[in-house]
Amino acid sequence: IFYYRMNLIKIFTREEPIAGLEISETHIKLAFLALETPSKKVKKGEEESAVLRIKALTEEPLPEGIVKEGVVVNPAALTASIVKLLKKSPTVHYFIVSIPGNKVYQKVFTFPKTVQEERLLDAMKLATTFQLPFAAETAYIDWEKLPDDEQKNDVFLAAVPKTVIEGFVVALARAGVKTVAIETRGMSLGRAMENEDQTILVRDSGKKDLALYVLKGGIPRFGRILPASHIQEETARAEMEKIKKFYEVEWKESIPRVVDLEQVALLPTLASELKRLGNTVSTTSWTIALGAALRGLLPRSEDTVVSILPVGTEEAYEYQKAAAFAKFIAHTAVGLALFWIAIFFGAWTLLSVIQENSNKELTALSQAPVSTENLALEDRAKQFNDTVAETHLILATFPSWSIIIEEIRARIIPGISITMFSLPAPDGVLSLNGIAATRADLNKFKKSLEGSALITEVNLPITNLEQKGHIPFSATFRMRDPQILFSGK
Repeated sequence: IFYYRMNLIKIFTREEPIAGLEISETHIKLAFLALETPSKKVKKGEEESAVLRIKALTEEPLPEGIVKEGVVVNPAALTASIVKLLKKSPTVHYFIVSIPGNKVYQKVFTFPKTVQEERLLDAMKLATTFQLPFAAETAYIDWEKLPDDEQKNDVFLAAVPKTVIEGFVVALARAGVKTVAIETRGMSLGRAMENEDQTILVRDSGKKDLALYVLKGGIPRFGRILPASHIQEETARAEMEKIKKFYEVEWKESIPRVVDLEQVALLPTLASELKRLGNTVSTTSWTIALGAALRGLLPRSEDTVVSILPVGTEEAYEYQKAAAFAKFIAHTAVGLALFWIAIFFGAWTLLSVIQENSNKELTALSQAPVSTENLALEDRAKQFNDTVAETHLILATFPSWSIIIEEIRARIIPGISITMFSLPAPDGVLSLNGIAATRADLNKFKKSLEGSALITEVNLPITNLEQKGHIPFSATFRMRDPQILFSGK
């Protein structure tokens, strides 16, 4: 009860903290950052600024074969490893997740400055139709407009097959992780490194593959990942030369520097924090996990960065909070229902015992010789029986709401979450509110209600026609025979 009360307070008073989670083929890393107000007093007229603090850095090795070439091969094993990691970490439920970019298509599209608003949107839709290496309808796609340039519009796009992302989402959900956004290692890297206008080529050498990222201003302009079978020094050098030449032709500028991931200069605030932690931090690079955690500090309404989830970051965050609140309401309703059912049966049992004892006493009195004292006792027994009868009449006026509650629960189908249930009177209009995963689920739920033998006049208005997923709805209906709540039949 305390846990849900605290969750309810968090939902209504402030946003939940969001941590960064890096998933690679060899490990899982969690980084949790927070902005803290300095304890020292500031001088009059000076503004009090928040200081970035690393609250947690936790790592869990990942057995070989769970994630291979950017794809989750064993979701159950990945879930188990994430659970182990979370047990060693602070209580955080919401995460920005960074995954390998093997199967992710990333590209920066350049358009003339005159292409704006709707024309830019149409141009990107056209680009996703003809330039993706897979069918657009089989992928999750997102893009963001990069900072304004005086001469052109640059748009960063990321796309990945749905089956790839769903493998990560399923494993994360089963581990209790509420995913706010999913991005690639290159995106997390660009956010954590010290921003510079100069273009650089970063070598991310893993045990299983070699990733090459071209970044400028913290934005991945190009990415290439070589599998283990191709990782030879000569092959890597040749590939880097190809990337340099391609980039020079495509963007009309050279790549003056090539650095390894471990040599990347971090943001001064992150570097300072890692130095403060000293020997408590492993020599392993935390750049990717810290980059994902930095995104978690952004207000949800301002997070317009690319996310390869089925929904945007703000929608994903609000949906996760709504799901947590709905779970709290459902558990509370069930608890209250069980409490009142226990009270009802307790009262019924007590009255049954009292009535049985009274009947025994009356039987004994009827067989005994009649006397003045017995007549008085008989009168008292009669009064008691009248009281018991009145009590039964009172109990009969209380409807048994559990009948309709169980009927509605039996009619709920997968994809439907109920957030509110209103029962004003047995013969009145009953209503419920909820969220449907898809419009098809909403139509199936309406048919399920209409098929009930207990309810009638089902009314489920069609709203939010432009919304394809996570559709809020409101339904009303009546009891076909309100007396069934009193008869129990």
